[in-house]
Amino acid sequence: LLGVIALRRFIINEQKLASLEHEMDAARRIQATILPRELPTVEGCEVAVRYLPMASVAGDFYDFVSIDESRLGILIADVAGHGVPAALIASMVKVGLSSQASHWSDPAAVLSGLNHVLCKQQTGQLVTAGYIALDFKKTSALYSGAAHPPLLLFRRAEGEILEVQENGLLLGFRQHAKYINVPIRLVRGDRILMYTDGIIEAVGRSGDFFGGERFKEFIRANNHLSADPFADLLLQDLVAWSGKKAGSAREDDLTLIIVDVQ
Repeated sequence: LLGVIALRRFIINEQKLASLEHEMDAARRIQATILPRELPTVEGCEVAVRYLPMASVAGDFYDFVSIDESRLGILIADVAGHGVPAALIASMVKVGLSSQASHWSDPAAVLSGLNHVLCKQQTGQLVTAGYIALDFKKTSALYSGAAHPPLLLFRRAEGEILEVQENGLLLGFRQHAKYINVPIRLVRGDRILMYTDGIIEAVGRSGDFFGGERFKEFIRANNHLSADPFADLLLQDLVAWSGKKAGSAREDDLTLIIVDVQ
């Protein structure tokens, strides 16, 4: 009798596990639909993206919006926490960005609108974000951040890395939070990097973070690579840094967006 009971419990647990795996697979497919299916094709730039969720679904989110034929908007966001709850909030960010279409050329207004949406829903989930509006005809950009890791601009002509780290409050924290636009002059050869903290907070063998300075050193040392090979090499470097096998579990979601100004 004990053997029969144990077998029944085993079968029930296996059925529950199979059901959970099916639900997570469905959640993964749904989340894939909110991410861009293809990279933007705007004259004057080359774009590369790497998106690596920690689990089946992620709290990281990014999107591209076409303002017009020569202007491109890019949003990157990181929801606090992981898994399905964070993924649901990322879906809300997607919907919120679509509702800000009239402000896509004004990053501060976009973040303010997203903050209003999240505060109104009162989910309790906080989000860091960065949004940039690129104008390749005028070779300029506007950037605004919400407690997000600083945007990095590598000026290849001078070998200099500029940090754009002026940030407002986390999205979803305070209804009337203010965000500001930072103007950026673009030069041919510039490389823009937007990323989530899964890169700079990758943990090494000794327990310390990959860090912002090591990230900058990598950018300078590999500036000769085009966007896609650069992104691949960075991921390989992070794997080597962590001491884990490629494809093994990570401590956080990871998103990287590279824009090369041509």
